Amino acid sequence: MSQRRKLVTTGHFVDPKAVEKKMKKKVEDVRFLFTKNLNMLERPLNLTYTHAMSENRTLLNGTLELDSASKLSANYAFHSGNCKLKYSYAHGGTTLEPCYDFGNKSLDLEASQRILEGNLIRASYKTSSKTLGLEWSSNSKHNKNLRFKVSALLELAKGLHMPILNAESIWDFSL
Repeated sequence: MSQRRKLVTTGHFVDPKAVEKKMKKKVEDVRFLFTKNLNMLERPLNLTYTHAMSENRTLLNGTLELDSASKLSANYAFHSGNCKLKYSYAHGGTTLEPCYDFGNKSLDLEASQRILEGNLIRASYKTSSKTLGLEWSSNSKHNKNLRFKVSALLELAKGLHMPILNAESIWDFSL
């Protein structure tokens, strides 16, 4: 005897007239977003379909959880035909993420490590642009007001030169 399964699709439409009334502005963009969560080979599969009418962009994203430490993600842009496939492996505080971009025919690599309760060190390399990135972000569990991000970006295709440096600070306060 076969089992019947109930499939539920969730989604929403953004009504531009309702937004126009609230913002008292003309809204040109209508977006459609549909999500679907189901099991494939007894593993969770999350699908998201997004369409932005003003940009004429349609995206399909999917994430398959292979096990508690591994995920396989894919996204496809209908307007450009570009597809990206990413594998994510997390163990302890370390995450490794290779990503293949079929449009650029390039492999991007990212590695991150959680350190000192709330700090994250991330390194990345994009082969299509030959860009090397390094980032340190702090999101302290003990001091919510001590949050910052420092990053450096080095474009190796331009030869050795001073990297692009960026520093951000995030402040939380109540009035």
